[in-house]
Amino acid sequence: MGAETGGDIVVWAIEQGVLAGDSGGELIGIPSFSSAQSSMMVPIKQSERTVGAVYIQSEHSDAFDNYDRLVFEFLASQINIAHEKSCQLNLERKKTEYLSLVSDVGRKITGVLTVPELSCMLLI
Repeated sequence: MGAETGGDIVVWAIEQGVLAGDSGGELIGIPSFSSAQSSMMVPIKQSERTVGAVYIQSEHSDAFDNYDRLVFEFLASQINIAHEKSCQLNLERKKTEYLSLVSDVGRKITGVLTVPELSCMLLI
């Protein structure tokens, strides 16, 4: 929590989840709209690791309360779930491509091939 430099304080703010009555984004190195009076930052976490944040600004002073925080924490959790499912889908696609290749090689191996023909196919 002793973060004092720009990058460190942004990470700290994201991990803590900042609820501010006035827009403090500029103070921690995050651009704010010129008319922003309030800001809120909610971390997006995977297990205990912070992977991003939802950063909200308002033109109104003291625009956010604890209910807003709960809503955006829920939104952040849904973003995390979507990201995890996307990563899982990509992994499954890679596994499918690999298994398809192994299956093709297996079919060709079980066919009648000479050793040189098989060697050429495996090198391609």
